[in-house]
Amino acid sequence: GVNKRLMVFNEKGEQDKPELEMTLINPSILSSASEKQLGEEGCLSFPLIYGQVQRATWVEVEYQDLTGEKKVKRLEGRPAVIFQHEYDHLDKVLFIDRLEENDKKINQKRLDKYVKKYGPGAAP
Repeated sequence: GVNKRLMVFNEKGEQDKPELEMTLINPSILSSASEKQLGEEGCLSFPLIYGQVQRATWVEVEYQDLTGEKKVKRLEGRPAVIFQHEYDHLDKVLFIDRLEENDKKINQKRLDKYVKKYGPGAAP
């Protein structure tokens, strides 16, 4: 294997527009806003599960691009939320781990079904 952390996302979710994709190799968070925003998130790993998650309103990140050049970029709004969600995946943290308490309760039955069907720590 290769010891790299890799993230690719397209903030618009448009598969036919690869120019909107952002590829980050070995990303790290340099700083983030102390101000948080609450917003609904979901994840392809957990179909039909959605809930409120708090994220920093902006993050400043360092990464390498596809040519290996180091870059620093400040992400705000939706790109900042997407980055934090995907960065969590790299650290083995899932959005369900960050759900607001009420949303955890609302989704618990569906999560229990996933555990029963796929086993602990597994996703569909």
